[in-house]
Amino acid sequence: MDPEFSICSVESFFATYLPFSPSEKDVDAFMVSQRASKKDNCASVNQVPDLPAHGDYLQRHQTAGIPRNVNSLTEEQASVIIENSNGQLLFRSFQTTLTPQHDTDIAIYQQLQEIADAVSNATVSHRSRNELAFRCCPNKPITSDICGSSDQIDACISVGVATEGKLESHHIAVVFEFTLGNAPDIKNNQQAVSASVLIMNDDVRRAFTFGVTIVREQVRLIYHGRAGSVVSEPFSLITDPRLLIGVFMAFLFASKEELGYDPNVTRLHDGQYVFRIPGSAQEDQVGRDQFYRTVRSLSVYWSNYIAGRHSRVWLVDILESPTSTKSRGRAVLKDVWLDEDALTERQIQDRLFRDIYDFWTDPMVEQSPIYKGLSYLGPELKALINGPFESARFRDYFLHIEADWLGRASPKLPKDSSRIKFFLLPTSQESTAGTHRPVRSEVGVANDPTTQHFTPRRQYRVVFKEICTPVDALATLGEVFDTLEQALTPLRLMFSAGWVHRDISAGNIMAEKVGDTLRGKLCDLEYARRFPGDPGIIAVGDAKTGTAYFMPLEILSGIPLSQRFSGAYRSMQLMGHKTPVRRLGILHNFQHDLECFFWVAVWNSTARVDHEPSQEFARKVFRNTMQASAGRSETLCQPVRSAMVKALIGPAQEPLVTFFERFRDTLCQQYSQRRENYTDLNVTDREAYAQTHVYVDQAFAKIGNSQSRGWRSVALLQDQPMKPGLPAQPEQTIEPPARAPITKRPLQTDSEYVPSDNSSSANGGSTSRSRSKARHGRH
Repeated sequence: MDPEFSICSVESFFATYLPFSPSEKDVDAFMVSQRASKKDNCASVNQVPDLPAHGDYLQRHQTAGIPRNVNSLTEEQASVIIENSNGQLLFRSFQTTLTPQHDTDIAIYQQLQEIADAVSNATVSHRSRNELAFRCCPNKPITSDICGSSDQIDACISVGVATEGKLESHHIAVVFEFTLGNAPDIKNNQQAVSASVLIMNDDVRRAFTFGVTIVREQVRLIYHGRAGSVVSEPFSLITDPRLLIGVFMAFLFASKEELGYDPNVTRLHDGQYVFRIPGSAQEDQVGRDQFYRTVRSLSVYWSNYIAGRHSRVWLVDILESPTSTKSRGRAVLKDVWLDEDALTERQIQDRLFRDIYDFWTDPMVEQSPIYKGLSYLGPELKALINGPFESARFRDYFLHIEADWLGRASPKLPKDSSRIKFFLLPTSQESTAGTHRPVRSEVGVANDPTTQHFTPRRQYRVVFKEICTPVDALATLGEVFDTLEQALTPLRLMFSAGWVHRDISAGNIMAEKVGDTLRGKLCDLEYARRFPGDPGIIAVGDAKTGTAYFMPLEILSGIPLSQRFSGAYRSMQLMGHKTPVRRLGILHNFQHDLECFFWVAVWNSTARVDHEPSQEFARKVFRNTMQASAGRSETLCQPVRSAMVKALIGPAQEPLVTFFERFRDTLCQQYSQRRENYTDLNVTDREAYAQTHVYVDQAFAKIGNSQSRGWRSVALLQDQPMKPGLPAQPEQTIEPPARAPITKRPLQTDSEYVPSDNSSSANGGSTSRSRSKARHGRH
């Protein structure tokens, strides 16, 4: 997580990230009120205060964290500030440099409790005391709804009910970690940050959170937000007591919203949440707030990184009021963090839909190269653009937005900030070990976290009317392939309008039940844009976006596949010469979107089938890494018939083997025809991709009309798409293996399928496909 950390001065941290910056007047007044008289100064600046025995001290603080009435104590007991012989005000408990002592961490830092309790009774201008309290709880485990978490912390600022008994993640506002070890202490930092990651993952309300680490007497403040994390320069408990007092004031007199709790989300006693979508955010619902109570999670993104999109999706009940127990129906709510200047899903939909409608309602559309290149697909798509714009049928292939809301932007980095290295790791190397579920890319240029910019983000919530099932949750292979075939329709609509999706995965291809059939839908349009994009993108290529399992090979590897198919490259490889690889900026194009469908189909047919050869094949191909594995490259660039025959479960061997070879060969044929220069017209010219859509459609038509039907009923795993044991670690980038240039020849048999370059479909001819009645009915 080191790459997402920046460092700034203490002054900038106070001004930018603390809930508020207490005034010097309030801090001065507190210190004067807490200053002990001369006779009470029991330690000099050259002495370490006597430490109470651990047992006695812990017994005194069994109710630690509950604010005490300072006025009820004696002056000596109540005073946390002393004045030394030089007139300097210091904490009574922290007067000289702390040194490592055996088993004294707890006793030394427990004395922060007295300071925090005193501050909690201070007077802060225009502020009221909140419900939070400081609690010393050395090595206390955090209780969480996330199974398997084992985080512990030394102290926290939490709601009053959490000051005794269990320490629940949703009660913790600020995490503290202490150590007397030698600074800098990586483990201390790791424990503090790990606890904050758990809190941000577990508590839906948290937009950001805070942490405090103390190594000996050196204090650092940490801000964690979805745009990144910022740590302050250290300050001393001994020489800068005013700063710690200001920190405690800022936390103990802040509102919950200032501490990172979203006022539009309420946590219920049963662990569910009620979301409020402000009426002012809805153009057609001005003044009317809308409320949604979560029923269950449909998709959750838990990560070792705090920064990122962190998309979460729930099935929700629609409520009349936040306290209503009666549901008016159900919907789907998605919560995600967008770059500050990114368009929302609604804004993208509006622009995309208008472009689709304008293209297909153009009186000259049938004369356009794209319409002709789509061949028999053209009339089918045009039939969906009937009636007025607001009710055109093509909209049914996308999700309907009921409500949405866009939050405020996160703070920008202070001007004096810079990257900090080795805050969490002793080296710059970092593991991506984690879940065996697909890993998403959520960072910037080239998907390298070290190049990620601290771009402010805004929280975005959108409510969809339809309750759909993602492809990765469908029960059988037949349902998966039906849905994939259907979802090609909205992809073609996007293509015809000049848009690329750039984030197609098994989680955003959706199936909607319509009577007895399934309708495929395409969702998650956050990364969608017009192709090819602005000149800057064309020049440097796209950032890696999407889910690693389903990312196009060119995007994943950064290497144009056309280079691998060149005769010169293959000759050099056969002669044993080192093959030069030029890592060009790869532009995510229309064929890349189609390739994502290929990987989704392969993943569902192998990783989700309870058949060891299928699982073994999937483990070689799908890796939790943002690098291209050898298995991934071979599956696309080499014939896969023999490997698929061994991998696929019996009923699925035919016709799926033929389908995958046909689909793969189609992609490679088209990639081989792209010129090496990725800024060339051949790559950015839209009509050049029309025939690829036709060929892919023919592959689906062939399997849909196959006489073999046993494969359709193959059951798919629901809870464990890939069995544990997959190493999720960084790999070296592996070049895709060379592939001989494809010899174009007419189609002889399914096993030899190669799309013909002189197909009439490429010239707007009348190439047709055989459609069964059942297949027709799904459109």
